[in-house]
Amino acid sequence: MENNTHIQPSMYKNKVALATSNYGTLSVILWLRQQGFLNGVLLYGMKGQERAQFEAQLTGSAIPFVYAENNDEETVKHLDNWQTELLIVFNCGTILPERIFTFPTFGTINLHAAGLPDYRGPHPIYWQIRNAEKTLKLTAHRVTKKVDSGNIVAQLSIDIGKYDTHQTLLGKVLQHTPSLLEQLFFLDLCIDKTPGKKQLERTTKSAPRVTQQDLFIDWKNVTAKTLCNQVRAGNPIYGGAIISLGESNAQLLQASIVSTPTYGAKPGTIIHISPEQGVFVALKEDVIRLDIVANSEGVFDGYRFSQVFGLKTGMQFN
Repeated sequence: MENNTHIQPSMYKNKVALATSNYGTLSVILWLRQQGFLNGVLLYGMKGQERAQFEAQLTGSAIPFVYAENNDEETVKHLDNWQTELLIVFNCGTILPERIFTFPTFGTINLHAAGLPDYRGPHPIYWQIRNAEKTLKLTAHRVTKKVDSGNIVAQLSIDIGKYDTHQTLLGKVLQHTPSLLEQLFFLDLCIDKTPGKKQLERTTKSAPRVTQQDLFIDWKNVTAKTLCNQVRAGNPIYGGAIISLGESNAQLLQASIVSTPTYGAKPGTIIHISPEQGVFVALKEDVIRLDIVANSEGVFDGYRFSQVFGLKTGMQFN
């Protein structure tokens, strides 16, 4: 970034803590520990089996950790005892209190899986796939009172493949995160030495929390391409996209574009069923095939789903 001062990464050895609420960040935590940077982990909002697994992994790797939800002053004491001078926030579903993010000497850096200011919000991976973006820019930015709006200090571009799902793209983000951190640790993160690049205030692209309504297919308006992107974006973490027929819902986990006419059928109408080609559904301009469908009774290819649940040509999804 612009006007940055460079240093040797050894400046941050054993001075970095990480805040997270997601077990998936374990690979990044272990990398930080192996490289000698990590001195502790702040855990937010973790419950049940995920919490137990995380505890076991951190304990087995001799990594100090603390559950940080309840008492900001106690959390600050832990950061002080660990001699934390830089706090990294990654995959953390909690907005950190100002008392915590302003405590470290070098401040707090959030790693956001989008090229800010685009896709501010909690679910950037979903919305970038759904909107057919070709590149994800993993962004390191300073944490401020305004969420996802602090100055940008480093970025790393990651290709979004045409068949990437939410989980495969998240895997790419986790794989490339150490490279972004290496960039970060070559910077003198004192605010006067590396202020970072100011973000634009406004953007037309956002990443709000995904709701169930976002998962339903709008048969009247969707195109084959946008439907396939919607399915990929939700697979597997949100169960793909939701299809409704009568009172029943199912999860569409994979769909493909089919080069065949709609024959004037209304959008959402089943126009073809066969064991060789599967189930075709007409849209307003084109046609898609239901490749993989799931519900509480199992996971099926389109044809088997149609046979088990009595789908017929001419039926129309809600």
